[in-house]
Amino acid sequence: MSDVLSFLAVFCAFCVLLFAVSQALLAVLYRKSKTKTFVATKPIGVFSDLPSVLVQLPIYNERHVIERLLWAAAAIDYPRKLLTIQLLDDSTDDTGTIAREAMKIITQSGGPKIEHISRPNRQGYKAGALANGLQHDKSEFVAIFDADFLPRPNVLRDLVPYFKNPKVGLVQTRWEHINRDYSLLTRIMAFAIDNHFSVEQGGRQNLNCFVNFNGTAGMWRREAIDDAGGWSDDCLTEDLDLSFRAQLKGWEFLFVEQLSTPSELPITMQAIRDQQTRWTKGAAETGRKNLNRLWTSAESLQRKVIGSFHMFNSSVFLPLLVLGISCALLTLLPGTISEFVNLSIHLSLVTAMILIIFTYWVSRRYGDFDWLNTSTPEILSTTFLFILFITGFSLSNGWAAAQGLSGKQTAFARTPKFNVDSNGKLKASQRNPVFKNLPTQFYFECLILVLFGLSLFVSFWRGNFAFIDISAFFFASYFLTVFFTLEDRNVLKAF
Repeated sequence: MSDVLSFLAVFCAFCVLLFAVSQALLAVLYRKSKTKTFVATKPIGVFSDLPSVLVQLPIYNERHVIERLLWAAAAIDYPRKLLTIQLLDDSTDDTGTIAREAMKIITQSGGPKIEHISRPNRQGYKAGALANGLQHDKSEFVAIFDADFLPRPNVLRDLVPYFKNPKVGLVQTRWEHINRDYSLLTRIMAFAIDNHFSVEQGGRQNLNCFVNFNGTAGMWRREAIDDAGGWSDDCLTEDLDLSFRAQLKGWEFLFVEQLSTPSELPITMQAIRDQQTRWTKGAAETGRKNLNRLWTSAESLQRKVIGSFHMFNSSVFLPLLVLGISCALLTLLPGTISEFVNLSIHLSLVTAMILIIFTYWVSRRYGDFDWLNTSTPEILSTTFLFILFITGFSLSNGWAAAQGLSGKQTAFARTPKFNVDSNGKLKASQRNPVFKNLPTQFYFECLILVLFGLSLFVSFWRGNFAFIDISAFFFASYFLTVFFTLEDRNVLKAF
């Protein structure tokens, strides 16, 4: 038993190290692109006549943010005769009623007409809604904004020129966060998302590898969507799936870091958990679906390798979970732990930690985030806190990765939005009853917390400190997960 656990722990530690190496490589490439010779991504020209654009706003039960979204869309500065705005409404609550009232006021105020498209069911979830909307319009370009985003008035005029290059199939903007400083949770999640919209997207672009559409705050060339086979609902991350299919067809994607779109971060632990689970499972599903397609294509070996890591990066939570549990169980078993196993695991994890810290240091120092505190102590402390926090998701995200890799289908879980900024507070009407009951995985997280607590106790009792640091780290991580999950209920009752 100890031999099996030792092998698993060493192997999983190496997997975590491999993930960290891939991230550090992107950081090096991103840093290289942001040196003094860096030139921001720019369009190659302008259209003599502006093209037609469809703006799609896919929503589902967004009563708290629907008015904000509609007014932001209505304020977009683009010729009316060339602009179509679709509200793709799959809601089952009173969101539709609120939307119709807001659209009526917008029209009476001289704003653009917004098409309200509802379906009898949620077949295909967001992918189904987007595909259905395309059947009602033939515009040359399609911009998509989720309910928690606030498109700027000049967003279309900023994006359209990049499509002067006929090979460009998509342009993605960077996300900003209007409620970054709302709480510790939002600061941590903003920290993680900022890394994606700097090191990951920028590093892959610098390497001429696959860049992905992030589901919102970007614009597609309609021809690229159709050429790639259109939206598909067999992956929870329909955006990542279509991104790979389109680029495998030869379309070029651009990540334009200097263009940003404000958005609202989820503010509760359960909302973050649902979002992380959906992203992790969807990425694994995308990899399962497209890996063979990628490796049998004519793409370069470099694009194939980086593309594979791209699709399976989030699956690192599965080996991370197995690593932690294996080390805890090895501590509980009688006998001593092999020095080779101990050294191999710690060498892999220490190296991985250094590489991840370097990755986020590059993101904070070189990203287009003028408001960031770029002092080294602040970067180190925030990075450590983020790693500690995200490790507590290893059970929910690890299970999601396993489901995605195995092909198990699950429903699309909406991320609740509450219409708050950094200075806002929830109103009584914004309390969401979904958080009154604890999620099933919470009880398993409690069991894992007990396991690591028991591992720490036995380590001290036996004087065997081989994995005490690992057990302590996982214990602290799962303690934060359990604490914030329970805090959800208190937070929602407090307003």
